[in-house]
Amino acid sequence: MGTADMRDIKRPVDHVAHFYSVRAGFPLGDLRSGEITVVGSDQRYRQNGRTKFFMAILHDRALVSTQHEMVAMVRPIVEKAEEPCQLHDEAIISSLIKLCAEATGDATDLYQYEGVKLYCDPENYVLVMDSNVRRITRRDAGEAIAALREVGIPDDVDYLLADNAAFAYYVDNAPVGFAGTHPVGEFSDRIGNICVGVLGRHHRRGYGKALVSATTGELLHQGRTAVWGTAANNAAAIKTAQSVGYNHYCWLLELRFR
Repeated sequence: MGTADMRDIKRPVDHVAHFYSVRAGFPLGDLRSGEITVVGSDQRYRQNGRTKFFMAILHDRALVSTQHEMVAMVRPIVEKAEEPCQLHDEAIISSLIKLCAEATGDATDLYQYEGVKLYCDPENYVLVMDSNVRRITRRDAGEAIAALREVGIPDDVDYLLADNAAFAYYVDNAPVGFAGTHPVGEFSDRIGNICVGVLGRHHRRGYGKALVSATTGELLHQGRTAVWGTAANNAAAIKTAQSVGYNHYCWLLELRFR
């Protein structure tokens, strides 16, 4: 059986693990159940130049990654957690932030990001039918970009349409929201990375859910797994993702220079 065939029979979650492993700088699929793995990754941090610390907590396992010279200082802090879920403890996170801030020499120069990564596969996908959702094409991409620039729509048409999975929501014949993808290079045949934005005055009306459902459905139709990342405190986005069938993959904490 060829390489492509082997890849095709992998579970969607395996593709997700491989995709996020690139950011983690470690094969997340190799993490063992119930364990907290602490690694030093000079290659990751020397190339990045800004990140001091990265932690990914999956359902029952966790990865803690930092510079080699900080591993001995980080390990006693994370070892206070008897199981991976306890790494969410505010005291542990505060200690890690303080350690990294001291390492930078200037606490105000350290940026903290907490995020959630989710994914959707065909078994859990929820289709939302809404006639106000229209596929974005080259013919109307300019209109969508001009109207939705403030919510982060990609302003390059080729980028926006790279995966043929961009949609806009129309009210009174004007676009008020979009969902599309961030192209993912070598993973493009397996993964579609969702992005979405709706104009503020149109929030809480289900437009985002309809858009995400359309884009996710197109990605799944293409044989890809849809992934979506958002800030951990973005409850509305997480709720929208879950309502369309997305599952939690991991929670992450990243500390880096501004």
